[in-house]
Amino acid sequence: MKKIFLLLIAFLSFGGLLTGCSDPTAANKENFTDALNTALVSKQALIPSPGIPSTVEPGLMVIQDLDALDNDHTITANDRKTFRRQLTFAKLLQSAGVVTIEHGPYKHRNFRGEYTELYGYKIRFNRKFEKDIRVGNDGRISLIAGYIGVTKIINFTEPKNQGGKVVSKVTYTRTVISRPEWATDAIIKYSGIDVKMKGAVTANLVQNKNGWEVMGVRRSTQGNAASSIRNAIRSGNLQQAYER
Repeated sequence: MKKIFLLLIAFLSFGGLLTGCSDPTAANKENFTDALNTALVSKQALIPSPGIPSTVEPGLMVIQDLDALDNDHTITANDRKTFRRQLTFAKLLQSAGVVTIEHGPYKHRNFRGEYTELYGYKIRFNRKFEKDIRVGNDGRISLIAGYIGVTKIINFTEPKNQGGKVVSKVTYTRTVISRPEWATDAIIKYSGIDVKMKGAVTANLVQNKNGWEVMGVRRSTQGNAASSIRNAIRSGNLQQAYER
């Protein structure tokens, strides 16, 4: 985990290393990438786990096996498509060592507290990756696949004075950076998170004496917060994120 954190710091510093002693207040792709990543990096890239939360065992996700149902059950083509897609995604996570899959009967409890037995796939998460697992209030599990960052700067406007501030409008695309070891290209693509980040995004960047910052986000404050959050998540000590 420490290695991942160091890689992230290296990534954020990469633009500065490339430009060497160049002016950090210059309007260029390297400086704009650095400023945008400083603002973006506190946003975790969350991908939903396949399946639904077990109503009996906390921390367990289940996928009912539609292929095992009797012909009496009405199953739509869309239901089957969703089932197969979720199962394929679960198997991808299993190949990366994130989960183990058990195929067989499992208990289900309805809203009246009554138990029934269903048949399908039970998805258990590897404790090795527990720092990358987030459980919601509804029991749904998401995986922290890294952080949101800049893929590339598409274009930017000539800096202009607006209300006493030098501003440039920057258009860029996003990707997932600082991925944990299990977050392969196949998993990222199959999760659908890349589709959600598809397309260009525009932000106003403001020049200051130290470089550039995203309008409305103080670079120093945001940078410290992002560093604290990243370190807290990876160390498991969430309290330190609040103490700093």
